[in-house]
Amino acid sequence: MDFGRPEVLVSDNGPQFSSFNFKLFYINQGITHRTSSPLHLAGNGQPERTIGTVKSMMKKCLQESGDWLQGLATIRNTPVAKGLPYPSELLQGRVLQDDHPVQSTRYHIAAYDDDKVRHVLGNRKSRDKYFFDRHAKPEKFLLLPRQQVHIRTAKGDWRVGEIEGIANDRSYWVDSSSNRLRRNRKDIRRTAVN
Repeated sequence: MDFGRPEVLVSDNGPQFSSFNFKLFYINQGITHRTSSPLHLAGNGQPERTIGTVKSMMKKCLQESGDWLQGLATIRNTPVAKGLPYPSELLQGRVLQDDHPVQSTRYHIAAYDDDKVRHVLGNRKSRDKYFFDRHAKPEKFLLLPRQQVHIRTAKGDWRVGEIEGIANDRSYWVDSSSNRLRRNRKDIRRTAVN
């Protein structure tokens, strides 16, 4: 089944997504590549959660019936928010048949309003941001280019680096031992020199 090319691809800065060949591929295909902070799973939360859900479903299906495709259809027929079409309706224009009882009228293609879907999802995103920001602490200090910092490595230890610039609102580019790394604000500390 071919769903076409995406307009935007979001990845986690893994080596497979930062290679020269991959960059050529997405440029030639007209795809915009956005990245989340490496080593910071919360920055890529939605895909990580979806992967966890699918893995859990596959384990259960393989233990019980062995039919993981039926479980995938069930996930695609599970509403993501009240008042929105099922994911299968948004993606394929119809509700997929699965083992769960459903009104026969649900299998007919129903028109939905793209603007309404975007509005509902936008409101949900704004609400989530509001509740996240209530408990998030504001940055105590600003990190500036050429500032000496300590950054957390993949192994969990800290090493010295220098801020090169801002990658986005919560992550920075850091030069560390001639390596250019991207780190989330959570994994950067000022050095005692500053």
